[in-house]
Amino acid sequence: MRLFITRYSINSFTLYKLLRYLRDQPSIHRLYKYQIMAESHVKEVSDFFLVMSEQRLRKVVSDVSVEIHRLNKESETNINAKIEEVIKQAECDCCGLKEECTPSYITQVEDSYSGKWVCGLCSEAVKERMKRAPETAKLEALRFHRDFCQKYNTTTRLHPKLSLTCAMRNIAKRSCEKRNVMGLKASNLARSSSCVPRIDFN
Repeated sequence: MRLFITRYSINSFTLYKLLRYLRDQPSIHRLYKYQIMAESHVKEVSDFFLVMSEQRLRKVVSDVSVEIHRLNKESETNINAKIEEVIKQAECDCCGLKEECTPSYITQVEDSYSGKWVCGLCSEAVKERMKRAPETAKLEALRFHRDFCQKYNTTTRLHPKLSLTCAMRNIAKRSCEKRNVMGLKASNLARSSSCVPRIDFN
């Protein structure tokens, strides 16, 4: 059944009756029903795609975090390998102290001390020795300090009590020698006559 509504006949129906009439028609009712079903289906499909997109997003984030962790590990490994290649261990020729230094620094120190690597403390000791005796050459001062360190390592470090005893003996020996020298000087300055003038009381 067709419904013809002209601009003249629209005034004879209220809007309420028109809507009611349209709702009661079987074809329109089916269309309304299909519309509701379609809307629910669209909602289900959109929810499904939303869940899928969330899952994909989580998977992408997880994959990215795993990749970042792997790259960080590789970079740390490469940096550690480069550091191990750059830094070398050098042993002092005097005291035997071991230090981690760059090859350029090791070469610089060895060039200063005729191919021998010397730590910072021993280097300062050699410089101090050269200041005290300006005529002493660098190699001679280095040899003196190396002999001192070797003597210390073989005696004092191994037998500290014996070293203390030897030190006390050396102090006593020097004190005795000093007294003997002072005694000789005193005997050389002995006076033959008194310096005080004689006073005649008569």
